[in-house]
Amino acid sequence: QIFFFSSTFAMIESDYDQADITVRFINPNFQQNNDFCILSLAPLSVAIINPSTCTFLFDSGRIAQSAMEYRRVDRIIARLRDEHKWSRYKLRLNLSETPQNIYPIEQSRLCLNNSSEQYALYETMTTDLFFTHLNILTIESERSMAFVLYIDKQFIAAQDEHSHAEGHINFTFTFKVGTLSKNTSYLLSIISENLGYHNLIGRWGASRTMKQKGLLGSVFLNGKPLTQWRSTCGIEPDYTQALPVHDNSPGVFSFFLFCI
Repeated sequence: QIFFFSSTFAMIESDYDQADITVRFINPNFQQNNDFCILSLAPLSVAIINPSTCTFLFDSGRIAQSAMEYRRVDRIIARLRDEHKWSRYKLRLNLSETPQNIYPIEQSRLCLNNSSEQYALYETMTTDLFFTHLNILTIESERSMAFVLYIDKQFIAAQDEHSHAEGHINFTFTFKVGTLSKNTSYLLSIISENLGYHNLIGRWGASRTMKQKGLLGSVFLNGKPLTQWRSTCGIEPDYTQALPVHDNSPGVFSFFLFCI
């Protein structure tokens, strides 16, 4: 498919998943009808081109290796510019009024009619925590995802995967409970972040099956499946719980607001 937005800007989308395709169309700057612009696209890719010069401006099928090696880095910012314009709030980590399901709802389906599909929040209760040795939590998911794990609203760990690819993958958290108080049960919360879809095709791609994100299938804690999940699309700041803008306390997942 070719979408012309102007004589110097167009988008080409390849829905073929087996081999490169050759796109041939009349260059608007050429005078004769037998002069064509010919470009080659990788499978399941999107390209932005300049039709007038027959050149690529961007090609998702040929991304530089340096760009594919991107990794998230946590940094503490000493001071924020225009500090008086910033506000910071805790995020709500409680879905007590959300209906329960035996298994977590897959994120693309959960956020199908929601513009905040980048994030989802999952919660369940568990009694299977170890206090004397390591705990192991395993999440069945997709590539290009990030997760933040909380227990009783206390930050435990975070993981992310940035490969420019698709396919199922397991995320494994190995952790100690730290300063948690011993209780009969514990609230386990997982913030899920969708880091994008392969080759910018979107949540459907070349097939009729919606691409999956978030928690898929089962989540296991110390070898036992967790059930009775509450799932919601998006994450919501709690505007009744303001925080200092400069607070380097670990594990406080917060929302920053800038007033223009």
